[in-house]
Amino acid sequence: MADGAGAAGMKEPARGEGGGPGAGGTSIDRVIWLVLLAAAAATAAVYPRLPEQMIIHWDAAGRPDDWAHKSFAAWMPIGTAAALALLMRFLPALDPRGENYRRFSGAFDLIRLATVLFMVGVHVLVILAGLGVPVAMDRIMPVAVGLLLVLLGNVMGQVRHNYFVGIRTPWTLADEEVWRRTHRMGGRLFVLGGLAIAAGGLAGGPWLVAAILTSLTVAGLGPVVYSYWIWRQGKASRQDG
Repeated sequence: MADGAGAAGMKEPARGEGGGPGAGGTSIDRVIWLVLLAAAAATAAVYPRLPEQMIIHWDAAGRPDDWAHKSFAAWMPIGTAAALALLMRFLPALDPRGENYRRFSGAFDLIRLATVLFMVGVHVLVILAGLGVPVAMDRIMPVAVGLLLVLLGNVMGQVRHNYFVGIRTPWTLADEEVWRRTHRMGGRLFVLGGLAIAAGGLAGGPWLVAAILTSLTVAGLGPVVYSYWIWRQGKASRQDG
């Protein structure tokens, strides 16, 4: 599930391809920027029809609770997505362990694409709400977040030692074996947490609150505690040896 068997079982590119330092653009980069440009073009086309004040936030029950001028609301999500796409594109060049990105380039491409698509999806929902289309944010967003966590969990076991992507604790950064085992376990927890949040979103009400709190606690703290535990195990084994 999270150890690289399923969705992430992609062929790693040859040296010089993929997301490594100094590499040229990949097909994923082209897809990402085509999606961003299409979203920007569609936004520009409907911009005159948007109200001066647009909803930019909803509470847990799906009720609007914050507004902003359309010059900000219509462009902020897509601008954030574009900035994030640029940052992720150059992470390998910024990371002292940038060469390791070549070892999980397929998973990293999927992470980049999924993250940008999620942000563009949020952008589309904001625009639709501005156009007067009913948007059930209290149902749509938990399901979307849950599916994103499931996808990330399925490729997390492939992520190799680096300083920017993955579960970065003092113990995973200090020991590559601790990193590997923590990401395999963390991936499973992300998948379970994502499924729980998506199910909670469909059920709504107190089920959603319970799913979010439980999933964030388990998937957030679980890998941290686990990484320390296996690091301590390894330290004790080395001392006994």
